[in-house]
Amino acid sequence: MSDESPIPVPPAPESSELEGSGVMRSGVQARSPEDARAMAAAYQHVMQSTVKMVEDTSEHLRQLATLSTAASGVALRLMLSGEQPRQSAQAMAQAQQSLQQATEIFQQIGRVSTQFLERLQPPLPAPQAPQAPAAEDASGSSAPQKK
Repeated sequence: MSDESPIPVPPAPESSELEGSGVMRSGVQARSPEDARAMAAAYQHVMQSTVKMVEDTSEHLRQLATLSTAASGVALRLMLSGEQPRQSAQAMAQAQQSLQQATEIFQQIGRVSTQFLERLQPPLPAPQAPQAPAAEDASGSSAPQKK
């Protein structure tokens, strides 16, 4: 009779909570400890790339908001001075529309990133089976006695 215990997963590069059975929540199972380590490392890389994508999108939104505010300020100044009011109004509307589109894209990337990371989870922790304490004899040894 073979002892079929789950394959322990070593800690991922930045998390010691990934020890487990080597089974991803997506149903993929590691065939060896090396596979389990590779799965944990791949998860970390995908997670870091996803976070970087959200950060880049956030930075793009911030820069676009700065440009939109500057363009709206110039357009407002031109409108108030009476110079090119029609073109200034169009420029202001386009700046606001660009910012609105960038905000929608940022929200969509955030939703998709969240859904993606929820589907691709690290290995589940291995269930911890309770171990019965070994019976001790009078000498303090836990070896079974022969009769």
